[in-house]
Amino acid sequence: MRMLYWLMSGLLFFWAQVCPGGIVPVAVGSPQDSWLNLGHQVGVHEDSAGVLDGPTVLQLPADAWEVSEEPSLQLGYSTSVWWVRLDLKNDATMEQSRVLEVGWPLLNELDVWIFSGSELLSRVQTGDQRPFSQRPIEARDFAIPVSLPASSERTVLLRMAMRTGIFDAVPLRLWTPSAFAHAEKRDDLILGLYFGAAFALMLYNLLLFLSIRDRSFLYYSLYLFAFALWMFGFSGYGMMALWRDHGWLNDQMNLVLVAIAHVPATLFVTHYLDVRGRLPWLYLGLWCLTSLMLLPIAGSLLDQWGVAVPIGHVFYFYTLLSSLLTLLYIVTAGWVMALGYRPARFMFAGWACLVLSIMLYRLTEFPGFHITANPWTAHAMNIGSTLEFLLLALALGDRYKQAREEKLAAERAALAMEKGYGRTLEAQVNERTHELRDAMGQLNVSLLSERQVMVEQRAFLATLSHELRSPLTVIDTVTQRLEMEEEGSSESERRTRYASILQASARLTSMLSDFLHEDRYSLVREGPQYQACDLRQLMEDARKSGLVGALGHRIGVDSDRLPERFICDPDLTRLALRNLVDNAVKYSPSGSAILLRGEHNSRGVYLIVRDMGPGIKAEELEQLFKPGSRGDEVKDLPGLGLGLSLSRQIIESQGGTLTAEAGIGEGAEFSVWLPHRDAAE
Repeated sequence: MRMLYWLMSGLLFFWAQVCPGGIVPVAVGSPQDSWLNLGHQVGVHEDSAGVLDGPTVLQLPADAWEVSEEPSLQLGYSTSVWWVRLDLKNDATMEQSRVLEVGWPLLNELDVWIFSGSELLSRVQTGDQRPFSQRPIEARDFAIPVSLPASSERTVLLRMAMRTGIFDAVPLRLWTPSAFAHAEKRDDLILGLYFGAAFALMLYNLLLFLSIRDRSFLYYSLYLFAFALWMFGFSGYGMMALWRDHGWLNDQMNLVLVAIAHVPATLFVTHYLDVRGRLPWLYLGLWCLTSLMLLPIAGSLLDQWGVAVPIGHVFYFYTLLSSLLTLLYIVTAGWVMALGYRPARFMFAGWACLVLSIMLYRLTEFPGFHITANPWTAHAMNIGSTLEFLLLALALGDRYKQAREEKLAAERAALAMEKGYGRTLEAQVNERTHELRDAMGQLNVSLLSERQVMVEQRAFLATLSHELRSPLTVIDTVTQRLEMEEEGSSESERRTRYASILQASARLTSMLSDFLHEDRYSLVREGPQYQACDLRQLMEDARKSGLVGALGHRIGVDSDRLPERFICDPDLTRLALRNLVDNAVKYSPSGSAILLRGEHNSRGVYLIVRDMGPGIKAEELEQLFKPGSRGDEVKDLPGLGLGLSLSRQIIESQGGTLTAEAGIGEGAEFSVWLPHRDAAE
């Protein structure tokens, strides 16, 4: 937060040390030199009147420029315009491209001149008070592309101005284009995680407020939102994403959002610590300062509307108030903690982390401390505010825990004062309540299980109805023909029809044994039970099952290439193979050939069922595995379209796959793949 930010700047500025020196031309190395820090290699000139332009400044003598030995430009509080000179030279035999980064997104005005000798090559006018579209490279900081032909020199002049007269540290870096893009992505990731965490924490506490109706959670959520929105603008993303053509909002938001953030912050501190009841005079002081924080908002708006209110004065006023109010938060938390309120320690630690992070961030901006800018210091305020957010969240949790403990202690004291009968009755009520909860839990589990069973029963009955219809139709048809043609039929004809009845009856008996047995449908519900099995025997079993319903079909098995033992669930695999062979018999012409083939490789085994049926359209292959779906070529044949869906579910439950390949008039091939696995699984 901006609170304490400018106060720390003022205090540290008195310790700043500027070391004079000459401008050192920067030699642009090979593209492998990804970046250079330019803070101590540029010249700085103060234009108090603000009347100079680029060509005039270019002619200034060498003694008009001062060089700082610090990694960033330290300009402090000044209403002057500041000029920065950077000399670049390329001694290489090839052209070099670089990106000059001015790493402070809140710089109001930034004008850039690039000269070759005295010839002006290009000029850029940008800054956060100008439209974002004027930036040559879209980035939250200011990035200027610089091209250096082979064996050439360039002079870059930067004009910097702040309407508030308050300059933060201004890092200057020279990047290769790829390294700059990588650094931007890294910073975007870090700040994205920060804002994402703040949003998640805000949403979580808002849901807690809606659940338990404790206003502390609401005030904390509002504070998180306002602070995160301020950080969004302070980091340069506000100009980049929200108010691209309204740069004046950058200044306004730095005032308005911090002032607004103090309202829920004060509400949170006073409500959480019960300051009104514990320290009423401090409660009054907090709200007096918070009310005064709204004055910078009025000054900011008046300045924007043309009223002569120097924006710098508004910044100074707001900085002082914000700093005092933040310090008062810490004092209040410490005082309440000293009074014995345990959760106040998290409040104290949270605000202290924020203040310390602001100080660390500011120490990199003033000479004399020699703290080199790095990712830790660059993101110090993000890290500090994140710790603050977490500690304040812990404070809420600890407060809730303590309130619950106090409530439990009060309940125990009340129970101790009751008579023995009352205690016994309470215990009985609690016991009955727990029993009722357990019973309700068991009932819910039973209801869920019952619903699952009902779903499985519906599918089971649909499958059973589908499978029983064919043999019953055969028996009915043949019996009617026997009744109508009994007298005129020969012995061989009657035997043939009796054989058909017996064959259909055997098929019906087999299906009843399979479908009405638990193994036929509950296997999928119970899950795989892995063990070593003989795949050849499973394929032979599927062949015999198919012969029950076969009408002259020739069913062959080629299993020589299968291993003798393989780890899988034999019952599930048997069920899937039977379904595939039954389908092949049902949908292929009588007397045609059906082949079961097994193959083996290092990844697993393939069990393939090939028939000579009418085939399937390519666009219908995947639809076949959906319950109730059937191909156009066989839609006139009896069936409900459930077998393939069940078979795929069975195979996938073992980590395998079931796929189909077919073409119109070319038959169909269904391939089961099962992976190798250890017996221990």
